[in-house]
Amino acid sequence: MPGSQSNAQNGGWAYYEPTGYDGRSEGSVVCATKTNSKHNRAKIPRSMAPDSPAQQLAALNRSRLNSCHLAPSVLGGSGALDNVAPCWRSTNVGSGSMRQFETQAQGQLKPAGNSALIYVAMPRYATATSTIPLGFWLSYLSQSQATGAPLGVGSVYVPNTGDNQYPNLGN
Repeated sequence: MPGSQSNAQNGGWAYYEPTGYDGRSEGSVVCATKTNSKHNRAKIPRSMAPDSPAQQLAALNRSRLNSCHLAPSVLGGSGALDNVAPCWRSTNVGSGSMRQFETQAQGQLKPAGNSALIYVAMPRYATATSTIPLGFWLSYLSQSQATGAPLGVGSVYVPNTGDNQYPNLGN
């Protein structure tokens, strides 16, 4: 894929859309043949600066604010700014979270290394000048490396609402 980066950690490659308005992440695609045991720590986007709308919403409990990887770290996604976006912690991990879907996708990779996985993550923004996603569209397709036959497919939309306990973090 043009603009993609080889990724030896996952036996494939990763592509990150060029950043958009005010440095916001725009999406990613990963091709993996194995999982990554190294966690790539996420950077802090500008949209999470101390005076940002995200921090103002999370002021009562800052521990609930995260930087979500679009391309999952477990599939070799980087922690760079073009691959992270502000989210509630429970949007990132827990029931109905991005991590729950990543685990489902990760399970499609066969231990013998005879499968490949394409994973796509697209943040959904309210406007062209929004810097915090309303939510995230996530999808995967796995296939046999030998025959190209599909092995599994999945997709989900994860809203940036923190288990529906908080207002949507998106702006």
